[in-house]
Amino acid sequence: MRGAIEAGLAGVLRGCETWILDPKSWADGPAPFLAAMRLGDRVSEVASIPDDLKPPPRLRKGNRSFRIDVSDRAGFALTVSTEIPMCHIVGVGFGDFVSATDAVLATEAFGASWARIGEKDEGSSHSVVFRHRRSERLALTLSQPTEDPDTVRTIHLLGTAVYDLR
Repeated sequence: MRGAIEAGLAGVLRGCETWILDPKSWADGPAPFLAAMRLGDRVSEVASIPDDLKPPPRLRKGNRSFRIDVSDRAGFALTVSTEIPMCHIVGVGFGDFVSATDAVLATEAFGASWARIGEKDEGSSHSVVFRHRRSERLALTLSQPTEDPDTVRTIHLLGTAVYDLR
C-alpha cells in the first residue's frame, strides 16, 4: 500500500508542477497534463469534491478537480485552476501517508525540482515549504497531522502550490 501512495503522490506532484508551469499541457484539453502524471486510469476528473477537500476560498476560481485512486481505501484529490496558477492536493484514506511522503520527498526527482526552504510545527500539524528550482516564484507547502488517526475521512496530507504573479 505504501508503494501505491508513493506512486500516487509522485504523480500528483508532477501534475501540479506541470499544470502551473506548462499551461500548454491543458489549454487544448487535459490529455498532456494527465499523461505527465503517469498514473493512467487511476486519475479521473470529477464534477465536484467535498468542501473539506477544496482549496482555501481565495483559490476557488476556475477550479477543475481530479480524483486519484491509489487503492480501494486511499487516494488524492487534486484541484487546479484555469484562472490562478495554483494546485491543491489532499491525501485521504487508510495507509501510511507519512512514510510515503517522506520517501517521495527524498527522491532524486523531487529534489531536482524542489528545494526545502523551511518548516514549522503548528500544534496538530507539521508543514514543510519548498521553492521550485527552475521558477523561484513557485512555492509548495506540504502539511501533515502530527498525530495520524487512521480513518477513511482523515486528511493525511495537504499541499498547496502557488505561483507568485507579483
